[in-house]
Amino acid sequence: MRYLIISRNRHPVPPDVAATLFDAALAWKQKYQSKIKEIFAFAGMQAGGGIAETQSHEELDSIMAEFPMGPFGETEIYPLINVERAWEVRKKMAKTMATESGRKPLTVDG
Repeated sequence: MRYLIISRNRHPVPPDVAATLFDAALAWKQKYQSKIKEIFAFAGMQAGGGIAETQSHEELDSIMAEFPMGPFGETEIYPLINVERAWEVRKKMAKTMATESGRKPLTVDG
């Protein structure tokens, strides 16, 4: 299962613990490098994100529970699916709805 994770700082990190907290965040990143496929910061913002790949929601929850910056921010997690699969499902749904309404589905060539 793949997830987009977005984290935004909502509370300032106390200066006296900032260096230690950043070291802990780097250690967390190393610990979970096989699960956190990409991690990035947003330019000019106290925010960042990443792509995680886990076997379950529970596994992701356990990983995120250890995220050192968690108490200072707000984290959003979005499950990801293959875009072609999503479009096929929606295309099928649209055709069904058009048929049930008595309309002929439009095609690309008219």
